[in-house]
Amino acid sequence: MAITAQDITSELAGLAQARNLRYPIDSKSEFVEQMCTTGEPVTFLGSPYDARFAANLIPTFFFPVAAEAELIHKVLELCIARGLLPVDALSSADEVSNDSNRGAR
Repeated sequence: MAITAQDITSELAGLAQARNLRYPIDSKSEFVEQMCTTGEPVTFLGSPYDARFAANLIPTFFFPVAAEAELIHKVLELCIARGLLPVDALSSADEVSNDSNRGAR
C-alpha cells in the first residue's frame, strides 16, 4: 500500500505530541535536543529510528518553525523532494486539513 500525505501527517502529529515539542523552535540544534529528551527511538511508519538520526534528517534551513502545522508542512515538502510522496500530496493534505477544520466549527 502506498504511503499518503495523510499517513505522514498523522504520524508526524503524533510524534510531535509524544515528544512534547515546544514552539517556536528556533534552530535545528534546538529541534534535535527536543527530539532526544526521552532517549527513546522514534517510530515512523512502523520502523524505529535513533531519535538523533531522525531529527538530523530535517534540514537546517527549515528553521525557525513557529508551530506544529508548519513543521508538518515542511516535512511533507521534504518527503515530496525525496520522492516519498507525489508532487500533489500537499494539496491533498491541505484538503484533509480544511475538511477537518470545517467539522470543528
